[in-house]
Amino acid sequence: MSVTVNEIADKCGVSRTTVLRALNNQSRVSDATRKKILDVAKEMGYRPNLLARSFNTGRTMMIGMVAISMDNMVFVESLSAINREAQHKGYSLNIALNGEDCQAEQRRIQEFADRRMEGILLSAISKGRDYEDFLKSLNTPIVCVGNYVCDSFSTVMIDEAQAARDAVKLILSKGYERVIFVCPPLAVQEDRNVYSHIQRNIGFNAELDLHPGVDRQIITGDNYIEQLSVRLENLDRRTAILCSGDIYALNIMRHFKNIKLKTPRDVGIMGFDNIGMLDFIVPRLTTVSTNIEKVAAVAVDELIAHITDENAIAKKIVLPHQILDMETL
Repeated sequence: MSVTVNEIADKCGVSRTTVLRALNNQSRVSDATRKKILDVAKEMGYRPNLLARSFNTGRTMMIGMVAISMDNMVFVESLSAINREAQHKGYSLNIALNGEDCQAEQRRIQEFADRRMEGILLSAISKGRDYEDFLKSLNTPIVCVGNYVCDSFSTVMIDEAQAARDAVKLILSKGYERVIFVCPPLAVQEDRNVYSHIQRNIGFNAELDLHPGVDRQIITGDNYIEQLSVRLENLDRRTAILCSGDIYALNIMRHFKNIKLKTPRDVGIMGFDNIGMLDFIVPRLTTVSTNIEKVAAVAVDELIAHITDENAIAKKIVLPHQILDMETL
């Protein structure tokens, strides 16, 4: 049977109110009394009734994160960082996955709002005015991670377009004459929020506009390896592949191994995101670090700022990226 506040009060010889003040780290309790109460509570195995506390204080100390799936290592690493930061700030993190289904995404968000999450972190796959109005109607603090929705909500991101431009600059500095941009999500940009990939595409094209002598090609859709195989039948020009995600680059590298193409001897390749598994891949993939850990931590801080201050202003927070010139270009 759980220990009650009244039992702790009886053992300490103080009032119930004094015990509550000590347990909640409130003022008007001497240091000696606070220590005695906390020691007794620990000795008796006291565990706070979080549900009752939420009714009394109006706080649940819980935030939600809606992401795509656990299959994407970027989201796995982001969720881990978000969870660490949330716990450090005294919040519990609840995670919901939408499975790349826009309707499921909205259901998960609504459920979080109904369960009194104090705020929601969102890596949105939906977009449009109706979606924006839906989010606003919840009257719940929301911060977007990576994929921008609208100016009504803060977004924490890197400068995706500039990161892509910097990636192209690196590729061209190594003498490549043809650059193929592999970006599968662009195939669904009419129906889905793929903001970060669109920005990468913008940066890719903007930089290559300055180099009209360089051949550029763009591949979209899930069958990118099949499309790429056709493009690589003729390797008369030094060719590099820029992928809008490390996982695409790793799949291509595995395909190259099967068809006896060597990287970078035959074809250069570069990824995006710097996911953790790259530490175990040989050759080490050249990539763009999208600052996953820092973006996650800042997103939690920004959400808490909106939770604790209803007058907090929504803003775009742009963090630095880093080009990691490794072994595949």
